[in-house]
Formats: sequence, C-alpha cells, structure tokens
Amino acid sequence: MAKTRYIVYVDDDEDDRELMADVFAAISNFIFITFPDGASFFEYLEDLPETALPSLVILDINMPTLKGTDILVQLKATDAYKDIPVVMFSTGATPQDQQICKQLNIDIVSKPTNFEDVVEMANTLKSYCAR
Repeated sequence: MAKTRYIVYVDDDEDDRELMADVFAAISNFIFITFPDGASFFEYLEDLPETALPSLVILDINMPTLKGTDILVQLKATDAYKDIPVVMFSTGATPQDQQICKQLNIDIVSKPTNFEDVVEMANTLKSYCAR
C-alpha cells in the first residue's frame, strides 16, 4: 500500500489558502492541508505520528505573530521535523528573511498571483516533496 502524501500550506490569507487547495486538488494525488498560522500548524504536527509527517511544507513569509521564517527556524531546530522539505512563499522577503533561508538551504519563491501561475507553481512544488 502506498504511503499517503501530504502537502501543508501555512498562510494567513484565506483566499490564497483556498486557491492553492483548489489547484492541488485538481492536479495532484497529494492531500493538501492548510493552516492560517504557525500555532495551529504546530498543534497539528504534535498530534501526528512520525510516519505521517508532511511530504512538503509551504510557508508564507509575511504573517502576523509567527512569520514564516520563525516557523521555519522552529521546524529545522526540531529533530522530528528537520528533514521535512520546506519552500517559502514571499511577496517581498527582507534581507534577514533571505539570510535565514540561505543558511538553512531553503528556497524562497515568489507567491503566485493568478490561477495559471498557481498551477505552474504547484507542478513545480511537487518535485520538492519527500518520497
């Protein structure tokens, strides 16, 4: 039996979460789960067995409370989560955000703004997924 594969997307913008979920549902066999903030995402992770960790985590950089880079640093500092592939979405990363991502070898990609760009991005992101 094949392992169920999950992609998690953390973004405070509900419209962006819905658009990404719709696109991934249409073009992939991944289960796509969204969260509006880092706190709810970490609560989700705590309840998961290690065998059910996400194949990919997509983090929006610019969010209130916990920025995407804050979430990234916490993930990579936790042994159980450090090997989960992560991609950062940004409409404008600060030099500090860029430095953090560079140090952790994490790609920052421009956040897609229309349906066609989201489809193209989703197809690209599937290649980042853990096997």
